[in-house]
Order: sequence, then C-alpha cells, then structure tokens
Amino acid sequence: MQVATRLRKAILQAAISGQLTEQRAADGDARDLLAAIRREKARRVRAGELKKERPLPPVDEAEVSFALPENWCWARLGNICLSIADGDHQAPPKVQKGVPFLVISNVSSGNISFMGCRHVPQKYYDNIAYNRRPEYGDTLFTVTGSYGIVVPVETHEPFCFQRHIALLKTCELDTEYLRFMLNSPLVKMQCDHVVTGTAQKTLALSSLKSLVVPIPPFEEQQRIVQQLTQMHGELSQLEEDERKLTTLETMFSGRMRAALLQAAMCGELTKRAVGDGDARDLLADIQREKTRLVKEKKLKKEKPLPPVTAEEVPFDIPENWCWVRIGMIGEVVGGGTPKTGEPENWSPATIPWLTPADMAGIKGRMVSHGARNISEAGLAHSSARLMPAGTVLFSSRAPIGYIGIAENELATNQGFKSVVPFHAGMSEYLYYCLMARTKYIQGIASGTTFLEVSGTAVKNVPIPLPPLAEQRRIVARLEELLPLCGELGERG
Repeated sequence: MQVATRLRKAILQAAISGQLTEQRAADGDARDLLAAIRREKARRVRAGELKKERPLPPVDEAEVSFALPENWCWARLGNICLSIADGDHQAPPKVQKGVPFLVISNVSSGNISFMGCRHVPQKYYDNIAYNRRPEYGDTLFTVTGSYGIVVPVETHEPFCFQRHIALLKTCELDTEYLRFMLNSPLVKMQCDHVVTGTAQKTLALSSLKSLVVPIPPFEEQQRIVQQLTQMHGELSQLEEDERKLTTLETMFSGRMRAALLQAAMCGELTKRAVGDGDARDLLADIQREKTRLVKEKKLKKEKPLPPVTAEEVPFDIPENWCWVRIGMIGEVVGGGTPKTGEPENWSPATIPWLTPADMAGIKGRMVSHGARNISEAGLAHSSARLMPAGTVLFSSRAPIGYIGIAENELATNQGFKSVVPFHAGMSEYLYYCLMARTKYIQGIASGTTFLEVSGTAVKNVPIPLPPLAEQRRIVARLEELLPLCGELGERG
C-alpha cells in the first residue's frame, strides 16, 4: 500500500475519533444534535414527506470501537440521516430522452457521470417518493458489487438510480463530514463484516442503517472538514508524486531487464574460460544429432536454413561464439485444438494442453499444465503434438512473447511456436535468448485481426550461440540479476 493511502486512512481515523481537532465547550453536545435530527424527522413524517420507520436499537457498548470526547456520541447511521433508501427494485421503463437513470458504472469514479446513462419517462420520475429522489447536497453510497463508494450529489439536474445504490438525506449535519466518515476505515471495516453474497457482495439497507458511527457537535464537524480538506490537497499531491515514482520505477525496471538480457546475449555478463571451447563445435554436434533424428525418422528432413548474413547481425559477440538461426538448434513446433464438440477428444483428459491464456498467470519459467487437458484421441485428431520436457514454449499470437519451459510432456494449441532443442542442455539458455529476442520477433509478425508470427519466421530468427559451459554461466548470472529488476518494479 502506498504511503499516501496509508496516511489518508490514518488521518481519517484520527479525525473521526476527535484526535485531529480541539474540543470546545461552546460547541455544545452531539446528543443535542441527535435530538434535533429526531425532531426534524418526526416533523417530516407528520407532513407526509417520510414514512415512519421502526426504531433502530441503541448502540451497544460491545459495538464501540474506540473512546470518544465527552461531547461526542455514538449513533447508528440511520439515526443521523433523515432517510436512507435505495433505488427501485423493479426495472424501470426506458425511453430515448427523459430523466437520467444511473447505475453503478455512472458513479464508480466517486462522482456522478451522465455519460452513456439510460433514461426513464418524466412520469416515472414524478412518481418516485421523496426519499428516493436525489437533491443537491445529498450523498449516494453504493451497496452492491463495488460497495462503499461515496458519491456527492453536486448537480441540480433531476435523476434517479438503480437499487444497487443508496441515497442518504441529512439535516443538522455537515454533509462533508458525513462523506469523510463514510470513507473511513471504521465504516469500511463494518461494511466488510456485514456484506452478504459471494459472486456479488451486497450490503443490505438494514445493515447500512445499523452502522455505528461517531458524531461530534456540528461546529466541530466543520473544523474537521476544514482540516481534512486542507490535508486532502497535500495528500493528493503526495499520491500523484508516488504514482510518478512508481511509473519511473516500472520503466527503469523494464529497461534494466532489457539491458541485462542484451548484455547477456553480447557476452558482457560473463567471462570467457579457456576450457569453454568454440560454439562452432557445439553447432557441429547439434547438426550431427539432427541428422541422427532424421535418419531414425523422428524428425522430418527439411531444406537447410541459410547462414546468418552480416546484414542480419544486430550486435557483436565474442570470437568463440557464433550466429545461428533458431531452426538450426531446435525443432519449431506449432500446436492445435481438438474439436470441442467431440467428447472423446477431451476425456479421459490425460495430456496437459496449453493456450497462451494459461501462460498469463504463470510465475517462474517452468510450466507443467494449463486449465484443460486433452485425451489421446484429441492429440491424434488434431495438429497438437506431444512435446518433451525441456521444450521452450513461445506464444506466437494473442500475445506474442509468453515464454516458459515444459516441466513435463505436454501439448499446446495453435497459439504457440515452441522450440524443442536438439541438445537437451540448452533449454534454459534458449529461454532467455527468446526473451531477449521477443521484441525483434514481434517486429516481424503479421496479421490483420491480430498479429501472429509464423513457424518459418521463428525458425529464421538469428540468435547468438555461446559454448555450452558459457550458456550455463549466462543462465546462472541472469537468475541472480533479473529478480532484482522485479523487486524494483514492485516496490511500494
């Protein structure tokens, strides 16, 4: 949590417990204020503006969260408001032009927005009861889904609202104090405790009315509002500064990450060792392994890829390294999706099967399974292929650039162009190599609906190949340094 957010909560808590302002005998007693509110409510009930409601129970000592100054008192929210009502529980009639009808999305920012709102007939609005008809100075409070959003009514334009929003009308109370109080940790904690539901949390109107809140005399309410308003500007500036700092840290983290990967691919993160040998010898071993796989019909023979030209070389590398194409050191494998309408493709679900969406929430580089598995029949009846552990997974669309290493045998859908290394010890280096070359690969993608990179394009991507021993040192160094970039980006 940001410092400004923590500070704002602490200041609000101090304000509603009487620690932010001095208490003055001339202010009188908040109990007299409550009595005045009761008299006004009774007058409006007699006048027919409000319906008489069942009295709320007195505040029990067990419900009190902290001590208050002597001239303050605890009260239920329903007893300090003239009325608390929600919107119509029945769907209202719709018209193209009429009185605005607000839903949660129109107030979710903490302010009223009429943009894109629905409209109801004037006759419907005219029949709405007084306690459900907003007026300038009233307060809205969301009670369903994103509950607890406090929204001031700062417009004279007539409007009405759905049942997921409550309307609080007050008298003898500083409305700004009410709004600050409703935003306090005390009210948030009580709301969290009494909401019901799982998929969509709901704060019942009876629970809202029963919330226990601290009430100071009116004059002290005004002093509290004055203090909080002054501090609000300073806190807002602090929040803005923190947002800028977070943005800078994130940008710096991303740039540091890219710089480390680039340094690793140039050989600048590691030292050469005499016994490393030459990467060209490693490439020759890989070519011999590839030839063996072709002879054993475990790999389809393909036209040899052209050497990497001088024009394609993006940066210098050490003398005992060499430039290769991805297709020279590994098999590029696509994927497929079995027909969803054929149950036998999905049951018994024994084969892990990945989509790019499965990669979004994966932490670390090892991947063992996705949200769904497919059956042996699903594998046989689609272009999906069972790939071995150590395969470097690379999403080729929506989006391009999710990368992982298969922890076990698995298959993917068509949103991947994965690489099965011909040398088993190269998976980790190839993982980081693809990470470093992702921006380049994204640049050669094509498509109209969404960008996609083809298997041929991935095969032809130039990458630097160090000797195997140095690959291991590069991986160890990146594993040591890259997490520090993540810590910097997540700080605060």
